[in-house]
Amino acid sequence: MARPRSDVEPQTVAVNPVFPAEFGKVAEQHELLKFPRPVRLVTAVITLPRSVIVWLFTVISFAWAPQSAAQQVYISEFLADNQLNSKVDEDGDHSDWIEIWNATASAVSLNGWYVTDDSGDLRKWQFPTATPPVSLAAGARLVIFASSKNRKLAITKLHTNFKLGKGAGGYLALVRPDGLTVEHAYNSYPQQVQDIAYGLVLSTQLQTLIPEGATGKAKVPLSVADMPTT
Repeated sequence: MARPRSDVEPQTVAVNPVFPAEFGKVAEQHELLKFPRPVRLVTAVITLPRSVIVWLFTVISFAWAPQSAAQQVYISEFLADNQLNSKVDEDGDHSDWIEIWNATASAVSLNGWYVTDDSGDLRKWQFPTATPPVSLAAGARLVIFASSKNRKLAITKLHTNFKLGKGAGGYLALVRPDGLTVEHAYNSYPQQVQDIAYGLVLSTQLQTLIPEGATGKAKVPLSVADMPTT
């Protein structure tokens, strides 16, 4: 008859799953463990010394183990064909630019992060690893220039070592300091338009022109001359 046990610490079983001595004596004797919280189960096979009996034991993985929350830092928009745009770099050049947005509720350090335009080279350009500190407050945005000037001396004058591609099929990504985890990416973005930024649609606004059930008139032009020009 199995007997309940409530005096066993789950952590002990998880970290050091040692079998009680009586387990190796009689196959019919078992211990019934009662845990106070849900557990995940992974089964493994163990052969006890001096015995031909094969025992199954359970490694405990606690369901309430803390999980690291994914950050939400985005490339909110970028401009890949800057010709007449009002945003210029410290040299007065109309450099391409990338805007990073911290959408979290707390500050995020970008020191050691990467930006790349090559999916095969996720560590193409790295933010300063320590100095100057590159910290984004909650909801804040930071513009860096994609000019190929490769500058890292001031947070307001950060320049990548590459320029953005204007043609269709371009790639742009923000990568975490491990150099492997892509935080946010634009995969195969479309052909870019001169002086028009491309990025996330954060909100939309709808305007009703004609209410449902309303009556109205429509004019069908008979020729080009019949079409308004303003």
